[in-house]
Amino acid sequence: MNARAALFASLLALGCSTAARAQPIQVNNAGLEISETRYLLNADFHLDLGGPLLEALKNGVSLGFLVEFELTRPRWYWFDERTTFEKLELRLSYLTLAQQYRLSSGTLYQNFQTLAKR
Repeated sequence: MNARAALFASLLALGCSTAARAQPIQVNNAGLEISETRYLLNADFHLDLGGPLLEALKNGVSLGFLVEFELTRPRWYWFDERTTFEKLELRLSYLTLAQQYRLSSGTLYQNFQTLAKR
């Protein structure tokens, strides 16, 4: 199975969700690099935070996101083989005093002046 077919199969299993439902999160592009010991997935997501979600964020409510990645290899003689599975939990919050947005995963975080794409 080539890497491109594996990538498209994995994108079917890619799920993103928010605590409060908004418009669906779109995957703009994705790329999979395979080395001898690991897989590296680069993905670009598009999310419109409008109305109630943006207001909640500005009022101190953190928004949680879950990105799941599963890579499977089809087999004709048995069930599909699960090559790898990863979860990434992200949290978006607004820091009122600093007037910055913070995107964090566990203890790692990055601050942004705006939600707009650079």
